[in-house]
Amino acid sequence: MPVTGVDQYANMYQTILTESAVTTLTYEEINLGLTLFQKRAILVSRIVIDWGFGTIGLLAATGDGVSVGLTQSNRPTSITLRDTSTIWKAEKAVVEYGTSANALIENMLDVYDLSDIPGGGEFIVPTPLYGAIQGIGIAAAASVVMRMYFTVVELKPEQYIELLEARHFFG
Repeated sequence: MPVTGVDQYANMYQTILTESAVTTLTYEEINLGLTLFQKRAILVSRIVIDWGFGTIGLLAATGDGVSVGLTQSNRPTSITLRDTSTIWKAEKAVVEYGTSANALIENMLDVYDLSDIPGGGEFIVPTPLYGAIQGIGIAAAASVVMRMYFTVVELKPEQYIELLEARHFFG
């Protein structure tokens, strides 16, 4: 699908996603300085989530969890891959095996490499684009750092329309 790479090297966008209230799905718009009319897409090759000790510490009992995602809409009521506007999702949750005395030290940083997808990553329209976070059963608002690595790709008009249609902007 790509015609011309605009970028030789990856760009990095970083944001802190924080729930507006406990267990409330909260969206933050990601503004990359691109518009729908520029006929450019972004190719996301990697997403890094720093869950942090504060958020991991909120996961205290079975059923507690935190979901984060990358979406093209701020209308869904949950972060789910069943919704076509959800591009990517990650979740941390408590799963107990035996007694709680069997605790483990948790890795606080997760790297999600999308570069193995044919084409080198996930092609998406650069706007609208949102980071999303929602806690499940936790006692305080969750917060994570999300870092996204991407390149900007120039598309032919027909390729751009195909990408828009694939993301259900017209359907």
